[in-house]
Amino acid sequence: MNKANMEAIKARLNALGFDLQVEEKLTAQVCFNPAAFDLGFCKTSGEDKCTFLVHFERADDRQYEVAFYTACLHKGFVLSGSSRVVTEQMEKIDWNQIAYYRNSFAVPVELSVLQSAYAVLQEAAKLSDASLVLYKYWAGTTLESLIPGVASLKSRYELSQRFYLSEDHPPITSGEAMRFLQNRWTERQMQQSRLQRRQTEVGTKESGSKKTSRRKVGRKK
Repeated sequence: MNKANMEAIKARLNALGFDLQVEEKLTAQVCFNPAAFDLGFCKTSGEDKCTFLVHFERADDRQYEVAFYTACLHKGFVLSGSSRVVTEQMEKIDWNQIAYYRNSFAVPVELSVLQSAYAVLQEAAKLSDASLVLYKYWAGTTLESLIPGVASLKSRYELSQRFYLSEDHPPITSGEAMRFLQNRWTERQMQQSRLQRRQTEVGTKESGSKKTSRRKVGRKK
């Protein structure tokens, strides 16, 4: 990739609100001249985290362009009680480093770190919401496949959306994409709350109708 193409991509990423310190990552990809490749980024807002996968494609002139990006919101939550003690210990461990080490062994991890990880996982296993604790720190890493019931947790706490880029329309920035997903998540929660209220009301009415019917039958006797 020539310098002009590199600068154009960096400018595009800047307009989208992504980190510009990507030259090494870009070079590591394009030196193999692939037809397409992806780069990952991450943003946080309070307890919420949003991961982005930016997709690059090689055009007919052999220059790379940003075709689209996928944003995935990992909705944050705060654990309390005994779970909070374990989460404070979980926060001290670099799980991304351990996950990478498990897969490649390229970056060594000190034995004391692995021993600490083992100890905290033993404590987490005793919790009633152990899966939720693991999800809080392993979501988005290669460790998430080890979380019991991860599919259910992802459906509850994650939302994703693909955003295409066009020269004819202003780009949706990463910050705007994250706020969009946060609003969608809030809307989904409100809809679920309304549905639960309706179900509760219907159940209450049916229960009341059954009691009334039983009283009427009793009078006939």
